[in-house]
Amino acid sequence: MGKLWKHGFLIKKLPNDQFSIRQGDFTLMDGYVKENMFHLNLSLTKVHQSFLSKISECTLHNRAGHPNNVVLKHMFPQVKNPPFFEACAIGKSHQLPYKGKLRKAPYAGHTVYSDLSGKISPLTIGGGQYYLKFTNDFSNFKIVYILKNKSETCQAIKNYINQIKTTQNKPVRVMVNDNGGEYVSRDVQEFIDKEEIRMEFTAPYSPQQNSVSERENRSTLEKAQSLLFNCKLPASFWGEAIVTSVFLKNITPSLPAHTKTPFEIWYGKPFDLSRLQSFGCLCFVDIPKVKRHGKFSPTATKGIFLGYDNYKHNYRVMLPNGKITYSHDTKTISQKPHLSTKTAVPSIVNEEAIVQQSSLSAPWQPGWDILLTSNTAPKNVSSNLDQANILEGKRRRAKMTIINHLSKNPKSWNDAMRQPDKKEWVNALNNKLHNLTSRGVIKTVPLPSGKWAIGFSVQFKRKFYSDNNLVKKKVRICAQGFSQQPGVDYDNTFSPTGKSSSLRALLSISSNRKLEVHHMDTVAAFLNPSLNEEIYMKIPTFIKRTNENEVWKLC
Repeated sequence: MGKLWKHGFLIKKLPNDQFSIRQGDFTLMDGYVKENMFHLNLSLTKVHQSFLSKISECTLHNRAGHPNNVVLKHMFPQVKNPPFFEACAIGKSHQLPYKGKLRKAPYAGHTVYSDLSGKISPLTIGGGQYYLKFTNDFSNFKIVYILKNKSETCQAIKNYINQIKTTQNKPVRVMVNDNGGEYVSRDVQEFIDKEEIRMEFTAPYSPQQNSVSERENRSTLEKAQSLLFNCKLPASFWGEAIVTSVFLKNITPSLPAHTKTPFEIWYGKPFDLSRLQSFGCLCFVDIPKVKRHGKFSPTATKGIFLGYDNYKHNYRVMLPNGKITYSHDTKTISQKPHLSTKTAVPSIVNEEAIVQQSSLSAPWQPGWDILLTSNTAPKNVSSNLDQANILEGKRRRAKMTIINHLSKNPKSWNDAMRQPDKKEWVNALNNKLHNLTSRGVIKTVPLPSGKWAIGFSVQFKRKFYSDNNLVKKKVRICAQGFSQQPGVDYDNTFSPTGKSSSLRALLSISSNRKLEVHHMDTVAAFLNPSLNEEIYMKIPTFIKRTNENEVWKLC
């Protein structure tokens, strides 16, 4: 509890002996107090809203693709004060839009707005330099393709029209575009005539006539730029950022009517918001059993989260070898990947230099400049413990008598040696070492090859009678059991401790039946049993030893 308090956590008392451990609005854990002991509730809670309620507002804003405050509050009602995001300020600065009003399509798929953007530098990691986006007027659902050349526009239009026929079972009747050369080619015109689609063109240099596509282009770029600026991936990942931006806009309610999202209108069911993850964060992907090399080989590998699959609720992840994989269950961590120091991050040359990687794009190529930590399992899992994650302190048991004394116990051996009664602490240490050696608990030996020694902690305690008179000074040398490995250093642990309530019950029964009570105490009871495992412990630095490699073998 002291360690949590030092790190800024607040222990808040609640009714009925309940308490919670908080840091601001974030609740780390809760529990209850019983017989002067803190009991923590460690049961798992149900995911979705209960899970999302514990995520910070900044993380929710980031995962949702940096929407505006009104939309963010609608998606996550627990957000009260949306934070200011520097990435939004950088990526969303723009001039005021044109005003206008267009007719609405009668059904999903009837009217489609299309626009081709590019040439964009640098090339995507798949070799793309254009992206073609289709926006359905009725549902506002968007689909985007990455193109290597403008000549691929015709095939992209065919793929989109066929997809609408499959998912909506209704034909496209109107397609609005900017009269670019890619839309008036012979192949496109033949396909449009065959499908009985009316092509509507806007006047030159009049983007407001195709305001749906133009506005969507701007908001898509803003969201993609914010995603890239936040995760600091190279600009060659702009294609993945565009794809993710479009997907996130599909699951975001359209203003001003906060009813259904484009995703829900298109597929007939809403997207599960608990599956949102931060674009560009590190993640772990399960390695299939058939691809593992043995019982003790790694079961997961690191990757970079790059977006979603529209159709199967899968995640797109880039592996260290540069390949893209799809995973349904991916564990992500809110941490940015480490950029290679050998390659500078490319810059974006213009506002369009920031997409679902379709069959029109080149296959993914390895050789990317993101450095991930090796996925090899550590040989010694207990040798690199983060000391900041270790809660210091001894085990505490409920006391029968509460003693209030002003004397403070030393916190370390150096602290004890600065006390006026330091000689008594030296005697207490010698008594402890005598108990350990005389009972065969410790034995000084060189550390064998291939073994490691667990750590230790030293506790100093002044023991008093009920009238606050000093009984003795006691030194405890404790092994750090949390650094042991199950099955190697220990199996099952069991250490029964009598409760004061049990003792009172026995005394009450004895008094009622007029029985004679015998009370006994075993000196150093914990030191009597023998160990079955081979355990080595580091020798405290203030105890003399002849060799630096010497440790204590616990017997």
